Amino acid sequence: MKKIAEVFFLKKVKASAMYFVILVAIIVGLILSSFLLLTHTFVSYHSKSTEIFEDIDHIENGIDSVLTKTENTPMGANPHFFSTKEYWGSFELLVFNSENEFSKAVLLGGEINDLSSNIYLADNKLPLVVAGNAKLEGIGYFPKNLIKPGSIDGNYFNKGKLFYGESFASKNDLPQVSTSWRNYIENIVRSTPDKLGELMELSNASNSFFHTTGVIYSPDALLISHRLQGNIIVKSEKTIRVSSLSELNQIILIAPEVVIESGFRGNIHIISNEIEIKSNSLLEYPSSVIVTENQSQEFRKPRIQVLKNSTIKGNIIAFERVKKNKLKNDIIIAANVNIEGSIYCEGYLDLRGRVHGNVFSQFFATHQNGSIYINHLYDGEILKHIEDLGGVLLEDNNKIRAKWLY
Repeated sequence: MKKIAEVFFLKKVKASAMYFVILVAIIVGLILSSFLLLTHTFVSYHSKSTEIFEDIDHIENGIDSVLTKTENTPMGANPHFFSTKEYWGSFELLVFNSENEFSKAVLLGGEINDLSSNIYLADNKLPLVVAGNAKLEGIGYFPKNLIKPGSIDGNYFNKGKLFYGESFASKNDLPQVSTSWRNYIENIVRSTPDKLGELMELSNASNSFFHTTGVIYSPDALLISHRLQGNIIVKSEKTIRVSSLSELNQIILIAPEVVIESGFRGNIHIISNEIEIKSNSLLEYPSSVIVTENQSQEFRKPRIQVLKNSTIKGNIIAFERVKKNKLKNDIIIAANVNIEGSIYCEGYLDLRGRVHGNVFSQFFATHQNGSIYINHLYDGEILKHIEDLGGVLLEDNNKIRAKWLY
């Protein structure tokens, strides 16, 4: 009996040992499998990360080549990349895509730096006259390189120096804007809604710049009090009125007349015939305010009005073939208005506020108490830029990143 018990005990020990060996083998197998899986995951992740970093480098190199004008098709040398060049408001829009499904979009503006002209007044045979609290600094181009002190309504020039910086003689014409961008502005105004993108309803919406442009269209007047973001165009055949309650980010607005209500805060690009930006509004950088060429000689009011205590961070542009019998302003910038960016005016500009950046204008014109003072700058200030900005797109000018888009 004792012998039988010993045999049974030995068999039980052997079985337990076998179970233990199997358990250890399973655990070791799981550990090895996990290690192999981890190694594979790490290698795949490292490979993917390397591809992404290479994509980022290619995009940076592509953008740099555009900024420095060293290559017309920045991704042409890389078969794994393709890019598209368009425009968005007053800025150039570049969208990059890779085979690795990595995409990036960026807005570019004309470079404003310490070598840029802060003021360019075309040579229209009349000298620039400064009055009141007008102040000019930086690099300036003036008719016959002449600036004179003067007075308007009894307010004489009182700033000491006429110009703080270097001045030169200007030419008859303003520096030319990018031809392809100007064509874009003309075409987007004429285009039917279905040619601009995919139609959508007016409601809260967000659309990526990597998707087809969304288009909100109405033949009637529109009131916008919604939350809209990204790759969206709003077009009306009459008037667009933007409420201060709306939340707009990178939206394009196209209509014969656009009114921005007092207290609005947002980032928009306006293309219109007449634009009014009411007091205490803020257009965040990079925004655009553009009026197209007006073939009519009848003007009910200034084509762009920016009212007091407003700030625009971006570009204000008025296209116009100047008519000698037209004595109404194309752009009026009221007192206590701050502009950070560029003003480009092919007609008459009445500047009473402050510009940090640059101003290109065919004429200055101040309306005061029923009188019109041609080529007079009254209380306006044109100062050096305070940070790197993307200004108006001039022909053959270097560019600068304005904003990454998503």
